Amino acid sequence: MLADRAGAPLAPPGTDALRPAAPSYLPDDRVVDRLPLADLLRSLGPRQRAVLILRFYLDHSVEETAEILGVSPGTIKSQSARALKQLRIRTPR
Repeated sequence: MLADRAGAPLAPPGTDALRPAAPSYLPDDRVVDRLPLADLLRSLGPRQRAVLILRFYLDHSVEETAEILGVSPGTIKSQSARALKQLRIRTPR
């Protein structure tokens, strides 16, 4: 199968090979899924929110996050644990 530069599959042979194949999801679904998450993140304090975004959204290590925020790695670990606990409590099931 052909792929574009980013590795996304292109349309099968016999079709317009210059157009990427349609995604198997609706892009709007991802936006809707993010809205509750954004609200939950806003419910956290600024430090906990920053820790979660740096660690899990931007994929920084504990050490990198600690350096960016100017705190110890232990603080990052405890803030992550507390923030995730709060998100679990506030997440509807």
